[in-house]
Amino acid sequence: TGITVAGQTGVAGSWSYLLYYPTAVIYDQYNYLYIVDSSNDRVQRWVPGASYGITVAASTMSNPRGLSFDSSGNIIVVDMSLHRIISFAVSCPPNATTTASPTTQAIVPVCSTGGWNQTFTIIAGSSGNRGTSATLLY
Repeated sequence: TGITVAGQTGVAGSWSYLLYYPTAVIYDQYNYLYIVDSSNDRVQRWVPGASYGITVAASTMSNPRGLSFDSSGNIIVVDMSLHRIISFAVSCPPNATTTASPTTQAIVPVCSTGGWNQTFTIIAGSSGNRGTSATLLY
């Protein structure tokens, strides 16, 4: 038997404690869980033991499906219905600290109190267009 770590079993919705068609998850070095909440067009971060998530990326996504972090800690999202891959820049407050020493620093440097700018950069594809050229995603 599995344990529900985010959302409520059998209940879909848009409140911060609910998910609606989650499609991808990834953990960061702080053991925070990032969830692509596809039908709500958002990415939520759940801290261990939390009863609700915090939206860290939403903006103008349409049917996001996957996510990853790049080497700078930016969150990369597959925006399926708009045929693009977008990057949300991480922003860490100036007083953010980490408990990891430089020799044990995680590969993806995301600060524990960080958030993501709701503006984004398209890194592949073209907003809302699909096709077969080298610059468009089908």
